[in-house]
Amino acid sequence: MKAAAAFCFLAVVGVALCSKQKVLLGGWTQQDPSSNAKYLHLAHFAISQQTNGLNVYHTVLKLVKVETQVVAGINYKVTFETAPTNCPISEEYSSEKCKPTTDTPAATCIAIVYERPWENYRELTSFTCPR
Repeated sequence: MKAAAAFCFLAVVGVALCSKQKVLLGGWTQQDPSSNAKYLHLAHFAISQQTNGLNVYHTVLKLVKVETQVVAGINYKVTFETAPTNCPISEEYSSEKCKPTTDTPAATCIAIVYERPWENYRELTSFTCPR
């Protein structure tokens, strides 16, 4: 009986904490784009895989919005502005080498990157970028 009472108490406390923080379990949680350098790294990871129909890579100008979602790993939804570079698609993308040729954004893109950090696994699962 004591175990059931303890479980109920912990469940009520957990619900109260979640409702106070307005966190939807399994839902997207807003993050500060400048709070973690990883977010910019994930945006560069996503843009480096976008080569169809391009002669040169595009790069990240600015992070606009970041959201995270805890699943059987972590989904990162990264919104960022892009601009073209002088780096040809025939070469490997490098965020250090591939600098933007303009400060004017060419597009605002949204990428979802799925990670299981304990397995060193990363995958781009969605990318939308109106041109």
